[in-house]
Parts: sequence; C-alpha cells; structure tokens
Amino acid sequence: TLTDEMGGVAHVTIADVNRMNEAEFCMTFGGLVENTPWVIERAFRMRPFADTLELRSAFQNALLAGTSEEHHQLLNSFADLGTDADAETAYLFDHANAGIDELDADEHDAVRHLAKAYRDHFGFPLIVSAGDVERYERVVSSGRARLSNTPAVERSTALVEIARIANHRFDRLVANAN
Repeated sequence: TLTDEMGGVAHVTIADVNRMNEAEFCMTFGGLVENTPWVIERAFRMRPFADTLELRSAFQNALLAGTSEEHHQLLNSFADLGTDADAETAYLFDHANAGIDELDADEHDAVRHLAKAYRDHFGFPLIVSAGDVERYERVVSSGRARLSNTPAVERSTALVEIARIANHRFDRLVANAN
C-alpha cells in the first residue's frame, strides 16, 4: 500500500505502479525529489518494477546518473533552511521532525545565517537529511563543518543527502507495496 501525504492509506500495489501513466507516476512520487522532472521521468522509464526495492533503486539510480547541469537543478530545487520558501516544501516537514520548530529566535537566525553563508559559498542550498539526526543542533554543526569542503566534495555530499531524504520520504510513502 502507498501512504498519502496525510498518512492515509491508498491500496496501490507494485502492479498498480507499473500500470501508472507518467503523469500519475510523477504525481505519486514527485515529492521524493522536490518534483524535479528529470529524476522522476528517468525512474518512470525503468518500469516495470518487480518490487519496492527496484522502485527505490530506480529513484536512486536516476538521481545519481544526472549531468552536472541536472544535478545543479536538483540541488537548487531545495529551499534554503530557515527561510519562508522552506515553509512551502516537504523539506520543512523533514526538518520540523528534527526540531527546527523548537529553535528559539537566536538559533533560528543562526540557521538562516548558516544557510546564506553556505549558498553564497557553494551556489546551492545547504541540504541535510534531517531524518538521520537525533537533535537539530547536529544539523547546524554538520552544516558549519561542510563549509570547509571543496565544491566538488560538497556537491557529492549534497547528492548523497538528497538520496537519503528521498529514502526517508519513500519509506513514509510506500508500505508493503509488494
């Protein structure tokens, strides 16, 4: 079954996923990768899927196989942490679960300043898989440490973080779809 954004269950099997047209597939799975078209379209072309592992792998393979320009587009599909734009994305939900909503005003300002410094330095937003940390302070400390990376290392790190984010979202969306 697939779980919708509200936590409700829609009874969709892998066979149903394999029968989806591209528009249905994009609507169902676009949120895994901030609705970045090229990732979703490539994953769709990898059908049919034998099971949920193949479906997950399709997104991972599509995401990592992009060109430099495509990766730049994907990276910039994420909002800057702590900004108003962030409130409009699934990325906020990910970070709200990790505690960004519990920060006081000074801590929230520190996140915004870190996000701005990161974007100024690398040209894309700080992307952190908040689902992999226990306390939000670790998100901030990780971001600060990453400022010393080279641009090439940081692009690779950000792509791995996106793959992790997509995995967490996939786990929330797909349950027993085999």
